[in-house]
Amino acid sequence: FRRDSVNLGGRVFRARALEADGDDAAALAAWDAVAAVFDFGVEGQFEWQFADAERARLLERLGRADEAMSALRRLVARYPARLGEAEPTVLTEARERLRRLETRRAGS
Repeated sequence: FRRDSVNLGGRVFRARALEADGDDAAALAAWDAVAAVFDFGVEGQFEWQFADAERARLLERLGRADEAMSALRRLVARYPARLGEAEPTVLTEARERLRRLETRRAGS
């Protein structure tokens, strides 16, 4: 157990609470704080690893599609697809969302 574990959990809880309250801009700032800090061994690595997926969802909702695509590209580049290997649902969804956003942008 590391001291930052509690802080990370608190930041994740705050981000989710702000989003549930409808404050997407503040939730995005909270997810930015989660994404900015990583230390191997911290309980909550999953939240850090996939914070860009949460950020992208909020950025898209806030009408910031280019920034959402950047966050998704960063995430999928970190975890390249491997043929025949299962991956977390959040990563599969991130790949699909990125394709959808890129297709929409190309059609504009």
